Amino acid sequence: MATVHDEIARTIRMVGHEVGAGVVLVGSDNAGRVSTPVTSAGSSVSKDHDYDVHIARHA
Repeated sequence: MATVHDEIARTIRMVGHEVGAGVVLVGSDNAGRVSTPVTSAGSSVSKDHDYDVHIARHA
């Protein structure tokens, strides 16, 4: 069963490929404390090597 984080990551990866993204920015409240928590969508998104992934702590 897919979790909410899996669905978010799938959507980000899908849109990233559709638009030919070279970089994907992921906003995270806890980016400075935990870079890859078990429940993070960011860790799933970063597995795709077609684009760079940046995690932003502040907008």
